[in-house]
Amino acid sequence: MAIVRLTADFVETATVEPGKRRTVYWDKSFQNFGLFVSETGHKSYVYQNRDRNTRKQSRVTFRFDLGLKKAKVAAEEARA
Repeated sequence: MAIVRLTADFVETATVEPGKRRTVYWDKSFQNFGLFVSETGHKSYVYQNRDRNTRKQSRVTFRFDLGLKKAKVAAEEARA
């Protein structure tokens, strides 16, 4: 797990950290939003949240081909 500023350039060049099967890069500027990268090269965006009352965790994933900007908009909608 790494916390970085997700930009279009970073997303395109992101790879798995050495010795790991997958890496999650969490965005500094958008809490609970990140990029999953697998060892096979598969990438997807994720928004993860925890309900304050029930403490239940939920996760929504978005296809990589959606693009960073549209994925962030979709994550904002999921947050609401």
